[in-house]
Amino acid sequence: MNLVSRSMKNLLRLYGRSALMIAVLSIVVILSVIGFTVKEGAEQSIRKIRNEAGNQVQLYPDSSFEKNELTDEIAKSVLTEDVGDYDFFMGDSVSIDLPGLEDFVFATVNMHGKELPVNGSILTSQKPDRIENFANGNWKVVDGRFYNEEEMKKGSPVVVIDENMAKHAKLKVGDTFKVHLISIDAVKEVKVVGIFRQNAETSQNPLAMLYAPYGFLKNAKEESGQKDLTIAYATFYLKDANYIDRFIKQGEEKLGTDHYYFVSNDIMLKPLLAPLENMKSFAELTIKSVLIAGAAIMILIMAVAARERKKEIGVLRSLGFRKPTIVCQLIAESLVITVLALAIGLGVGHAAAGTVNGQLMKHEIAANDQLQASMQGFDWSAQGLQAVDSSLDASTYLLIVLMGLLITTAGTVTASYMIVRYEPIKILASDK
Repeated sequence: MNLVSRSMKNLLRLYGRSALMIAVLSIVVILSVIGFTVKEGAEQSIRKIRNEAGNQVQLYPDSSFEKNELTDEIAKSVLTEDVGDYDFFMGDSVSIDLPGLEDFVFATVNMHGKELPVNGSILTSQKPDRIENFANGNWKVVDGRFYNEEEMKKGSPVVVIDENMAKHAKLKVGDTFKVHLISIDAVKEVKVVGIFRQNAETSQNPLAMLYAPYGFLKNAKEESGQKDLTIAYATFYLKDANYIDRFIKQGEEKLGTDHYYFVSNDIMLKPLLAPLENMKSFAELTIKSVLIAGAAIMILIMAVAARERKKEIGVLRSLGFRKPTIVCQLIAESLVITVLALAIGLGVGHAAAGTVNGQLMKHEIAANDQLQASMQGFDWSAQGLQAVDSSLDASTYLLIVLMGLLITTAGTVTASYMIVRYEPIKILASDK
């Protein structure tokens, strides 16, 4: 009679205890499936929401400190392997002496006894495709182009101007005009290479908007005698939004928190993601607790079973069965119980995971709605969030199977230890 057949007969003969062990292990597997579903679903939801919020981190100087300046060298000092790209933003107020810009005058400044109208703002960056309003599609170039890579490297005197300014000043692509850079009192001639259109919601008139390569303004300031060129802020684009906390922590350790500070959308997310973080922590605690409790219960049940079957073991030993054979018999019974419990547990757990997924989605969309309400101008699509799939993959199911085997192994080892200590003569001579 082979081990499997004998195991099945023993399990049927001791059906009460067998059912109890199958039930215990099935519950462990079901709770593990649900726990992993919650954990992985919460992780995916958090990752999804963070990625939707963006992987950008801005570095600013604290303006409350006098002469506290941020340079591109200081900004570069916080670069880490987590950064995929970065950009520096520098701006200046300008005076543009062109007819038709009278409506754009914002203020006047006295320059060498002459009143100059401040009717424009020149903004520079190294990565024009990263500028928020253009990147999110709110603004777009409707004529010409943005400055190219070669112009950025050279710091060429080229600009992209807004449509309103082009209309009032009667400028077109290819035209040149002069701008007076207020901060350094220098006049530079620039060439229009593109014209962009702002939407009504983000229109920033009355100032004329000009975008130019970062190197253009940097070169102009260096020519004026400025050495430590200050920038308004630096933006770092991380390879993954989940690196934000680590990057900010490393940056604060490098620069300190007295004169500079980091800003990211992720900071605003923390209170909104708290429910998902709590779900993840609770799931991890549940998995660990279930594993420990399941192992303890199975050890207890199998130890009691081995003790109750002491007479049976004594008879088998007296008939010539060796200890390894009896231990193998116990292992075979445990494997049958494990297979049945896993089949039940994985089936029921997989069905229950569907309900868990629904609850996860409710939390996720609720966090999304709260975030949209709290972040002005931040545009998300709830449809995109609904694409998150928190179902378990094959590797997780394999881990759950290994957990089930680990639990039954712990019980089997305990029972086997008791069996090898039994002596057949003492067992048969005992009334207990």
